[in-house]
Amino acid sequence: MSTLTLHSRRSTVQPEKVAEHLRVQGEVQWYLEGSAELIQQAASALAGVYEQITAEVLLVNFGNSVGWFRVPGLGLLEVISGKWESGHFDSMLLDLSVWASALPFSIGAGSVGVEWNAVEQQTVLYHAFVYLRLVLS
Repeated sequence: MSTLTLHSRRSTVQPEKVAEHLRVQGEVQWYLEGSAELIQQAASALAGVYEQITAEVLLVNFGNSVGWFRVPGLGLLEVISGKWESGHFDSMLLDLSVWASALPFSIGAGSVGVEWNAVEQQTVLYHAFVYLRLVLS
């Protein structure tokens, strides 16, 4: 099976091989080159962060994205940023969950000037938060 190659567009920065994956800087634009078939598969895995240049070349721009991408023909790709890494994202979600768990999830008799029309289930907001965390992870 053929593989894809990844190199920076205008920089001397190259992908870093770390254990079983590649690590790249999110702020750098990358060229992904290979067979048209693998490029098409990679495009599916990189939805929203690429521009098709030719049938054999994608221009990949992660922008503010950090995290993991499994790219056919390339393998596991970790995107980091000078601003923050994927560990910072997990830390942010933990902070949000701590704050969210302290929010009131019901309105008692002493609530003045508050009208509540949502379904009367105590877990609705917590489930929405857990779902949001799953989607953003």
